[in-house]
Amino acid sequence: SITTTIGFERLLTNIHLTHIIMSKDLPHLDNFKTIFLEVNESTSMVSFHGRIVLHVLSEIMGDLCGNFVYNSITQRFIKSNHTLALTHIGRSSMPKNNAQFLYGNR
Repeated sequence: SITTTIGFERLLTNIHLTHIIMSKDLPHLDNFKTIFLEVNESTSMVSFHGRIVLHVLSEIMGDLCGNFVYNSITQRFIKSNHTLALTHIGRSSMPKNNAQFLYGNR
């Protein structure tokens, strides 16, 4: 669902903060941006087709455009009563994450 974007943003923030803490004790650790770009498969300067971008575009086209309507008065997307998406996008189910891996155990 498109509503998991905030959770994804928080996960990236937690990973970045973990990297900052680890880099204090491991001075030879690559910087976060380099690691992130390599994992995202967007290591070139002109690459606009990373894994995150492709997933976001897929969600926008499959979920947002097909199931939400933009209300210009409130300037937000509202879930439609009618589903406009004609085809179901087949995906594997989201892996179950242990809470301690998401936010730590302290």
